[in-house]
Amino acid sequence: ENFDMAGGKPGADQTVSCADIDGKFTTSGGVAKLCVSSVEREPLALTILLSDLYKPGQSQSRSITLFLKQPWYHSLQSVVTKNTLFVMKNIKCLCRNNARTDHKFELHLDDSPESKKAEIVVLQARERIMGVQGTTLTFADAKKALSANVKVKVPVQGMYVYTPLAEIRPSSEGVNIYGVVVNYTFPKKTKTGDQHISVHVSDISQPDRSTVVNCFKDDVKSLPQIMRIGDIFRAHRCRAQSYAGRLTLTLPKKMGSHILIDGCE
Repeated sequence: ENFDMAGGKPGADQTVSCADIDGKFTTSGGVAKLCVSSVEREPLALTILLSDLYKPGQSQSRSITLFLKQPWYHSLQSVVTKNTLFVMKNIKCLCRNNARTDHKFELHLDDSPESKKAEIVVLQARERIMGVQGTTLTFADAKKALSANVKVKVPVQGMYVYTPLAEIRPSSEGVNIYGVVVNYTFPKKTKTGDQHISVHVSDISQPDRSTVVNCFKDDVKSLPQIMRIGDIFRAHRCRAQSYAGRLTLTLPKKMGSHILIDGCE
């Protein structure tokens, strides 16, 4: 398989195996083609176990852990599954003994300076079978995609004014927010008889952490009908407070309103 990357199509002599990945991998120009063995999902982060592609006669493959955060998370979280192929170049590599993989190094895709030269191609199993070439994703691409999807709208006359999540202070009233859903709970009836869900949202002002929005309504149908992680959530006239040292928002049952946009649109 050949993949277009910034340095051209990597040849066999440029391809490194999992066992060959070390501290020099970040700047060596070598290309690693590794397959996803498992994925652990957290809000705005993925912990991915990558292994060598199977080769005839190979008795055992080596594995290495990839820690993936924003801005890469936004573009990749929905496409990374078991058997997804990662083709990687200039990936941040840290010397840390990992008991799970018995590898002396870990890979990181994050917002650090070392990740700004990274290039990756991600192909799902069905795409590999169909011979899809794949598109290279760079740091600039990932950052642009994240900003485009969670960018705070510039207010004009007649529109709501949305406050960046990082700028909201406890005791604020009438707050309007706009962000990406990174987690949520299922509806639950409270002691007072209201229906309640918690929606965890993030925006460009705090891409690596989320804020909880507690929503209350008289019936389940009136609650935000979230379809998937990545949906766009707007909430109007929220009340801010501090709970256990963290900022939380409450969408009032009567005065509050919300708009939900399918993240796949």
